[in-house]
Amino acid sequence: MRKQPDLQWVTLIIILFTATCGPKSSVQEDKQVVGLRAVVGGSDKGLGGTANSIGNTQQNENGAPVLREIFDSKLQTKELFMPAPTLLEPKALEQVYRPIFGPQPRVKAGAIAFFVANPGAFFSPSEREMLGEMHVSGPEKISFVPQNTLLRKKQGLPATYLAALRAVASDGCKNLVNADLLAPLGTGVIVQARVDASDVNQLLGRFIRKPILENHFNGVDGYTAATSEALQAAEAVLDAAKKAILVRDAWVELCVALATDPRVFIR
Repeated sequence: MRKQPDLQWVTLIIILFTATCGPKSSVQEDKQVVGLRAVVGGSDKGLGGTANSIGNTQQNENGAPVLREIFDSKLQTKELFMPAPTLLEPKALEQVYRPIFGPQPRVKAGAIAFFVANPGAFFSPSEREMLGEMHVSGPEKISFVPQNTLLRKKQGLPATYLAALRAVASDGCKNLVNADLLAPLGTGVIVQARVDASDVNQLLGRFIRKPILENHFNGVDGYTAATSEALQAAEAVLDAAKKAILVRDAWVELCVALATDPRVFIR
């Protein structure tokens, strides 16, 4: 003969049924409540899950009733996020610039005392502080992160960061262009007989640390056209000394533009 359900199980079912049929304001007020799955008898299935109805019961192997679902519930919501793009900090920027600018990019005539005493430094202490890592955009909805995960607030791109970045790019590019102008024409890193989009594309690829593909990176044509225009204007100058300065400055500006392209320092 099948064993009759124990009185305490029947009482529990009646209480739960009465509670779920009453006002639900307490459940509705707290939207973060995950819900409850109660298991009476049998193995414990834990908390969580979803439910559809009341009174969906069955008996376990011992004949005791099992209350499977209590009330409709919602799982805790999660937002889709991915890490925000960040500005490269000094150590990372050094890894980008060192192969192109060499080991001592700030050593030059008129260099400040810090770089004279520290020829291998890429940034002064104050510049390193301005180049501290920071978020430059809000989270993107890509990957699951719990709602209560701490994320930095949206921030802009500080002018101090760009100033420090341009300082090292300017020094490095001037040294690079000066060395190219002393080398046989066509053998330099950036200075060539004429500005060519393929050469610009290759140098930009080195700065942004991406493989050179058949299609040029976005912006290469604009960099090339601006430099070509500057070189043509320099050639129209009759004074040889002024022409040389303008030619050098055109190549330096191209180099600085590539070195400070947003794809270089925002990853």
